Amino acid sequence: MKIQSLLISALSVAFLATLIACGGNSEDTSDESAEFDAAKEELIHKIEEVTYKIPTPTEVPFLIEATGA
Repeated sequence: MKIQSLLISALSVAFLATLIACGGNSEDTSDESAEFDAAKEELIHKIEEVTYKIPTPTEVPFLIEATGA
């Protein structure tokens, strides 16, 4: 009987430790998600900027000719 109560106590402690370890602080996640969202928006802006600066295929020969190559 003593072994059974010791086993139940050990399992209870392990279960509570797992619950405490898995619990997170919601303030940290919202702070990190705000930083992630800002970085995501910046990356999207940079990609759009590069994409719009690429000349169309019909303009490429004229640009090469204009450089004197």
